[in-house]
Amino acid sequence: MRPSKSPRGSVERSLGGREFVIAIIISIDIISFAIIGGNQMRLNSLVAIGAAAFAASGILNIFADFMPDTVTRLMNFFGVCLGVLGLHALYIFAHQRTGAANLVGFLLSTFGFLGIAGFLFTDAFVFPSLPQETVGALTAGSTGLAIFGAVILYVAGVLLFTVTLYRSGVLPRPALLLWAAGTAPTIAAIALPAIVMTVAEIVASVGVVWIAFAVLRDVRTKNYPLLGSEQGLS
Repeated sequence: MRPSKSPRGSVERSLGGREFVIAIIISIDIISFAIIGGNQMRLNSLVAIGAAAFAASGILNIFADFMPDTVTRLMNFFGVCLGVLGLHALYIFAHQRTGAANLVGFLLSTFGFLGIAGFLFTDAFVFPSLPQETVGALTAGSTGLAIFGAVILYVAGVLLFTVTLYRSGVLPRPALLLWAAGTAPTIAAIALPAIVMTVAEIVASVGVVWIAFAVLRDVRTKNYPLLGSEQGLS
């Protein structure tokens, strides 16, 4: 996710990112309930839809840096939103075969992703109408610290998530290594050359797409029980 080139707008609207994070959390619950249809649809469908969203997230991120700046912002934002759904699918897919560390990794990466989504919402829909000096002041202060905090959560979560998945052997290990290796430099994105971050994002995104297709392929052979049934996943 590269920074915007020429953001502009109004300070008051910069609070929209926080509101959007709350909206995303509520939306995930609503979408999940709609997908499983009140316990009438098996978890296969939920995992498959989440994995497809994860693949779409990776594909969007691969091409985002090669688009005009306005398009890049939108692709980054929607890619992160799809990535949140993908993380849920990965956790449902693997949680029976991984330990508590996987849950911690899932929660860290999810909250980090939500924080990044809030910033990218602001970057796509608020910052373009703010004067550049105002944006600079915002990102240099507490807003910048909040963004960095979200990035730390996300990177730590992904690394822990990939380590536990790697040890469990439930997903292709080269794909997990690509995801982890491409995600790690994000924590130093401000200090790294743009070309380094572009390559890192592509590497991570290739891993994400690979993982997503591995989940989609495996889901076809699994028969997840209905939620709430005695055979439900624990």
